[in-house]
Amino acid sequence: MNELIPVVAPTVATMSSLEMVEFINSQRKQEEPPLRHKNFMAKVSVVLGEEGALKFKHTYIHPQNDQTYPCYHFPKREACLMAMSYSYELQAKVFDRMTELESGGKKVVPQVPQTLPEALRLAADLAEQNAQQAQLLEQQKPAVEFVKQYAEAESSKGLSDVAKVLQWKPHAFTKQLASPLLPMPKQKNSIR
Repeated sequence: MNELIPVVAPTVATMSSLEMVEFINSQRKQEEPPLRHKNFMAKVSVVLGEEGALKFKHTYIHPQNDQTYPCYHFPKREACLMAMSYSYELQAKVFDRMTELESGGKKVVPQVPQTLPEALRLAADLAEQNAQQAQLLEQQKPAVEFVKQYAEAESSKGLSDVAKVLQWKPHAFTKQLASPLLPMPKQKNSIR
């Protein structure tokens, strides 16, 4: 137990699209034109996809005219994806800012358990996380082994040919390969 575990309150920090535009503009050079919120908004569905963007859609009331306008509220991952669409340097700065927001604006200080019950709780939590990860790896093992065998095979068969050999419909087979977290159904004698 030599590793120090940061103690952070479990909160979900977000940045609105308005805050992101303001932050991006604060990071721009003098000669660069400022980013406009409407241009940022247009880019959201391109970067996150239509469905992804809908998950974070919100509205705000403009203080000058009391009109309601659309905006987004992004958690850390999506805020970083949006920032990365401008530059990797900006993504790093947004990541740091989101980390700061998650910690309530305070520096995260690693804390060592001070009592035996704290140490035991920490050990139990870590053991539970390890067990969950081991279970997930075990569930994914058949799919990983299959893909590994397919990749190592010295055959000129394509995915459609392999699907037919395994008695799968080619479309269902490629869909299953694209979703490796789903367990592979047991083979039947009939074509799926």
